[in-house]
Amino acid sequence: AVVSTQSTGEQISLFFSCIRDVQDWLTNVGHPFISSHALGTALEQAKTGKSTFLRFLATSGLDGTKQKIGQCSKTLSVILNSQFLDDRSANIIRDTFARTEVDWKGFGLEVQEHGRDIELTIEFFEAAEHVSTYIANEEKASSQLLNTKTDSVTPDVVSDITKLRQSLRQTSDRWVERIESLLFSQFTILKSRAASNIL
Repeated sequence: AVVSTQSTGEQISLFFSCIRDVQDWLTNVGHPFISSHALGTALEQAKTGKSTFLRFLATSGLDGTKQKIGQCSKTLSVILNSQFLDDRSANIIRDTFARTEVDWKGFGLEVQEHGRDIELTIEFFEAAEHVSTYIANEEKASSQLLNTKTDSVTPDVVSDITKLRQSLRQTSDRWVERIESLLFSQFTILKSRAASNIL
């Protein structure tokens, strides 16, 4: 059992103060950041976005708000165990905490989903850069062959360029498959979220 030297009235005041702090943080800090934070439209933007996201997690007061939720829960137990309140008042306090807890857990899911989206975005742009590099190298290999004097095109030169092209193509195929996999993963996540919203 949770023991406290504070009066029940003081515990009730503390409870609603904690609830208000949590709700204010979610309304003014937490939800606005997640809803407005862009994933980026290029690799460097996505990496910068990740840094901003990590900085938000570390400096926005998230940990302190999490501790407030724990304090609300403990204080609620003290209040209910005191049997000071009538049933109606006790139910109001329970419902107040339940709504706040649901909002807090929902925000936690938003944070996890956003973090995963950031990682997928970075992986996607990295894969796209690899494919772009392949295309540039393939063009370079073709140019090298075209610019080689006819009498200099020995079997060894042709073999080297052929091997280069095969290597580049294999690398490109792997990254194209990775891009397709990332797109499918993102589609699956969005489909799941849509289904959850419908339900």
